[in-house]
Amino acid sequence: LLVRIKTSIPGTAKKLEYIPNFLLLTEFSGFSKFNPNRIIFVGRFELRKGINLVLKVFIQMAKVKKDINLYLIGKDTKSMRNGRKKLNIYQYINLLTNNHHIIKRIHILDHVNDRVKLISKLKKMRGIAILPSYYEPFGFVTIELMALRYLVICSNQGGGPDIITPKVDGFLSEPKKYSLLNNLDICLNFNEKDTNKLTENAYKKISSQFSYKAVAKRYRLLYQGIVSIQRDDKSRF
Repeated sequence: LLVRIKTSIPGTAKKLEYIPNFLLLTEFSGFSKFNPNRIIFVGRFELRKGINLVLKVFIQMAKVKKDINLYLIGKDTKSMRNGRKKLNIYQYINLLTNNHHIIKRIHILDHVNDRVKLISKLKKMRGIAILPSYYEPFGFVTIELMALRYLVICSNQGGGPDIITPKVDGFLSEPKKYSLLNNLDICLNFNEKDTNKLTENAYKKISSQFSYKAVAKRYRLLYQGIVSIQRDDKSRF
């Protein structure tokens, strides 16, 4: 994001400092064993979040992978569409498929307003997270899931590239069906060693760049730099 701003607005290269959101990592211990057959989406059930892509990709993949299940966690905005008609999430799923065996593997969980309870729920569901938003300024849910050592597939639109290094600590996908399908297929075919390596890299990335301690250090260095500049200015007079 900072690189894009600096290149699009002349004269800002040395004047901007990008400091991201952060997590208190003590909240993210005690997670369950990774289960590659659990696919998780967290977010509002609306087109901007790409839930239409999640459902289409899962339905196609579920025809081949008989053991995978999809878990949707979020608020149903009842804004999915069939032409001009607005649909709730259940109606939209039935529009996409009438295959009962696939529909029963799509689990719509209650919306969780309490963040502590949500983190607790996610600890027990550890698997592959898909977050294919058409645009997301900064993926706070992305860094939470990485801290919980999920395999994360995130949109390459918006803030995703500022968080994930592709195939090192996660995956970046275009918000298109073929791209998401390809990345999900890679994740589903990972062996345990590759999964552990990538999810551990994800946790290390959050610890080093998006934790409370890491961001506090960046703020401290920024303030020290400002104070130093002010002192230099005063010494000239």
